Amino acid sequence: MILADKGFDVWIANTRGTRFSRQHTSLQPSQSEFWNWSWDELAAYDLSAVIDYVHEQTGQKLRYVGHSLGTLIALASFSEGLLVDKVQSAALFSPIAYLSNLKTALGNFVARSFVAEDIAFFGIAEFNLLGEPAKRFLETACAAPGVDCFDLLTAITGKNCCLNASAVDFFLENEPQSTSTKNFVHLAQTVRDGVVAKYNYGNSTNMIRYGTSKPPTYNLSNIPQNLPLFLSYGGQDDLSDTQDVQHLLDNLQSHDVTVQFVEDFAHADFVFGVNASDIVYSQVTTQDGYILGLQRIPEGRSASGDSANKPPVLLQHGVLVKGLLVNQVKSAALLSPIAYLSHMKTAFDNAAAKAFAAEATAFFGMAEINPLGEAGQDFKIVCAKPGVNCFNLLRKNCCLNASAMDFFLKNELQSTATKNMVHLAQTVRDGAVAKYNYGNCSSNLIHYGAIKPPIYNLSNIPQNLPLFISYGGQDALSDTEDVAQLLDDLKFHDVLKLTVQFVKDYAHADFVSGVNATDIVYSQVYKFFMNHHF
Repeated sequence: MILADKGFDVWIANTRGTRFSRQHTSLQPSQSEFWNWSWDELAAYDLSAVIDYVHEQTGQKLRYVGHSLGTLIALASFSEGLLVDKVQSAALFSPIAYLSNLKTALGNFVARSFVAEDIAFFGIAEFNLLGEPAKRFLETACAAPGVDCFDLLTAITGKNCCLNASAVDFFLENEPQSTSTKNFVHLAQTVRDGVVAKYNYGNSTNMIRYGTSKPPTYNLSNIPQNLPLFLSYGGQDDLSDTQDVQHLLDNLQSHDVTVQFVEDFAHADFVFGVNASDIVYSQVTTQDGYILGLQRIPEGRSASGDSANKPPVLLQHGVLVKGLLVNQVKSAALLSPIAYLSHMKTAFDNAAAKAFAAEATAFFGMAEINPLGEAGQDFKIVCAKPGVNCFNLLRKNCCLNASAMDFFLKNELQSTATKNMVHLAQTVRDGAVAKYNYGNCSSNLIHYGAIKPPIYNLSNIPQNLPLFISYGGQDALSDTEDVAQLLDDLKFHDVLKLTVQFVKDYAHADFVSGVNATDIVYSQVYKFFMNHHF
């Protein structure tokens, strides 16, 4: 509610596959084709549909706030010159463009063991952490050498410092949300390949889809230099690792960017908060038929009654969560960015990505990944792998407390497409931010006109688009090296419009549920907005 209280017209997005976005014009979530997407499609269709809708409704340019995967899809879109004419500025928390330095043992095991690909191979298209396949997946990953899942949240995101009991309760009740296995494959490709590229379908299919044997890379340095950016990251974030964030910042060295580093924050600290009351619901249909839920907070707690001229702000969540109105309104803003994923440090995530777990899930016909459904069994498999400890999947987020964990468990995890998880796994393994790799030259050629999936050129993001990127030093998902690679893509960005924040102690969850996130992160986001004429 912070942004709403400050006079902003707040909109909260929900990507396909999550609780509020499980409809399609012709497909059902029970069909594998419903989950045939990765974050390529989130960047190309979901983000475009939502921003176009809010822009049309308000008649104003938006202030974009993204966390984790929400930073990746924004960077990918901006780098290709999309939507920048409708975005006033962007705040990125726990940015995850580059992921090759991912620090979570779980994440690294998943990505580097091709686990997501294995899951997709078995036909599991939806990756639902609460389902049986996901549970088996976790058992395998957490049993891998070096993977400690005692604290599952910490195992995935790093040690969040600032979560409280209510935030955790809310999370557990509402999250995690489903995603596609293909999306995880793409993330795994990003971790392994060390680049922000389009999904890698394999040489032959890449040729068909992209016209090249390798997927095109997103050139982050193409982000307009005059686009104001605020980037905030945590020192304990094992997903948005400090080295990956630095890589991202290198890409943005010529950009107008404000950087905030929160030493104690991990990935979840940036986003967790309390719930909101007055909500307006809308639906948006993407060009490829997905019907997305969109929430709006037109009034803050002061309720002035005049929302017509308030500057609009769009909040975009990360993977396996949904856009739910809590003080998470303060949580979104390229937090824990995950463009590149090849440095992802969680043993669990690396095990899943590099063992092709998402691909295996897809192979077994599971199009939807529902963490509360069959996919949950797959997590047990991953958690059983040597070196993988899934006792605490959130890992060492520095700033989470019991209430934050309760909040998380009540509201997450959300479903996604198994294909989306496959795509994410591809991103982990391939080290590039690329479109989905269909795995063979012919399929890629059909989709892209090239044997390899096109790379998202993040440097194509308009250089005059204001960006705020925030990442944590303990984030095993948005590893610092991967974020550094993302920033390197933005190196020609207008330096006055790119703001980068590094929070040394923050892990992935600290950015959204951290008890001190308001003071450390969101106050900087507000200053960033005000500095760019909001």
